[in-house]
Amino acid sequence: MNPHQNSQSALVDDWSRVNQLIVKKSKNSILFVMSKQFDELSNFILNEMRMSHIYQPVMLIELLGKKGSASTTEIAKALLGHDVSQVEYYQHITKNMVGKVLTQSRGITSKDKNQYSLYGDDVSAVSHSLTARH
Repeated sequence: MNPHQNSQSALVDDWSRVNQLIVKKSKNSILFVMSKQFDELSNFILNEMRMSHIYQPVMLIELLGKKGSASTTEIAKALLGHDVSQVEYYQHITKNMVGKVLTQSRGITSKDKNQYSLYGDDVSAVSHSLTARH
């Protein structure tokens, strides 16, 4: 399965979870919460939306996950998290630019296959100090 299929599969799983959110359990029965807007959105997702790319489903899932409203930044971050081509682009940047500088030119890091590591025995102390600030 290629990375794009994995992303689409994750979106289908997300949509299944969204469908589960609309079903509320009461004591002995299940109450389906429906509205005209829900019917229109369901029809669009199931019958009209094309999965040629991830943009529409990711935006809809982000909106649904945030009770119907999300900022442009939140939606953009969600898109970036699902966009395999952007991850591949930054892998290229890491290997051919910043990784080369820090490993070959500066000797700050080492590389074994696809794993970069900092040199030094006190890395964990520095790492703890940096994470404590954030």
